[in-house]
Amino acid sequence: VEEELRLLGDPGDVDTTARRGSTSARRSFFKRIKPQRSSSRDSKELASFSNTHLSLYLDSGSISDDGLSSYQRVERLEYTYRPVIILGPLSEFVIDKLCVDFPEDFAVLQESQKKCTKDEMELAIQNNTIADYKLRSNGIFEYTSMQAVRDNKQCHCILNVSMAAVERLQRAQIYPIVLLLRFKSAKQIKEIKDSRYSTDKISAKAAKEMYEHTLKMESEYRQFISVVISGVNITHMCTQIKAAVDSEQKKILWVSIPSPL
Repeated sequence: VEEELRLLGDPGDVDTTARRGSTSARRSFFKRIKPQRSSSRDSKELASFSNTHLSLYLDSGSISDDGLSSYQRVERLEYTYRPVIILGPLSEFVIDKLCVDFPEDFAVLQESQKKCTKDEMELAIQNNTIADYKLRSNGIFEYTSMQAVRDNKQCHCILNVSMAAVERLQRAQIYPIVLLLRFKSAKQIKEIKDSRYSTDKISAKAAKEMYEHTLKMESEYRQFISVVISGVNITHMCTQIKAAVDSEQKKILWVSIPSPL
């Protein structure tokens, strides 16, 4: 198993605290070594090293009180196909067309069904055996099991889950590609035209609610969103999604592992 040591810190430090703190740190650092510099090339190399160090992946830890950096053990996660979650206005239309246009790459993961109580579903959530569930009728629940997601090896399975399920999936070491469809306005949602999908039945009130809910999701779950897809016509959104998923699939995933005692 391929492993690495990665620096712990606040993800926001890359753009804020680390940048401010590094200014004085680099200034004093170069001041100390100035008499020993032999060329401008050495200076550039040292500056490059310093910037690389500050740009390391930072997890949600912090720098220890004694001033020494903390590290964690991580391993490379191998994925044949990462699952996909598509959320936002008209997502059901987009998912349908995506599976038609790219049948070898995408398929909706079929949910399981069970007649039980809500308490039983909540217990399964707590035990991390299911990612999400919905009550249909007559006490029948539809749910997405963690094992079904793990067992998928054929293509990118599209999960019918809420944004709140993303954190539960990650706790189970399942890292979906999360795509958010974002339109410029509620009016734009109603004006989407497609030969197969009509938005005429969407009221102005419903479009406004969709638009506002999307903004709320982006604000509250920003850290879980992989890519924001610009809301245009459905065909173009599907093309954007295909390109985004291909790009995200190529990225290397590192997950933390317990340190040996």
